[in-house]
Amino acid sequence: MSRRPILIALMHVTLTASAYAAPPPPTGSRATLPRPVAGHALLELRGGASAPTGPNLPIQRATLCGELTPLRRIGVESCGNGAGTLHNDAVADFFHIRARVTALELSRGRAEGALVVGVGIAEVTRTADAPGLRFGQASEANPIEAAGSELSFSAKGRWWATEKAHLVGDLNIGVAHIPGAPAVVGTQGSAVPFATFTAGLGF
Repeated sequence: MSRRPILIALMHVTLTASAYAAPPPPTGSRATLPRPVAGHALLELRGGASAPTGPNLPIQRATLCGELTPLRRIGVESCGNGAGTLHNDAVADFFHIRARVTALELSRGRAEGALVVGVGIAEVTRTADAPGLRFGQASEANPIEAAGSELSFSAKGRWWATEKAHLVGDLNIGVAHIPGAPAVVGTQGSAVPFATFTAGLGF
């Protein structure tokens, strides 16, 4: 009796069993799940725009933000148009430096969303920035800057484009208490609301 039919049958059974037993190949979404170096988003650089907050504080330059998050839910952020650091042009600016705490965080696959609370210091200037921060009521005859405390809330979304890098959008709203703001930027009182949207890259 020829062994060829038996060998063919055995090969067929073996290949069929192997096909059912083999694990499915990895999908693209599994290969691009976020695996950040620090275990969470560590650094973000964003750019965008802020709404004007007073007659003497128009939108003249893009808003730039840098955020460093050494702990998973605690970070520090700085936002402004770069006055005093990137340039010394005679333009108005609304500068913020704040501690940020993630109050709520949701994730699904490569997408993340977060609600972030911020507390810090804000400064308004109507021309080129001068050294230091000036708190309290304006004491000069023609003040150009004033500073105070602030509270803000952000809705943030991230999309991990690769295992280590992500795209990010941040909508931030809040209010600053700046006693010198009426004299500097023409607001009705010391409460200065603000709203900013920025987007960029993170790691």
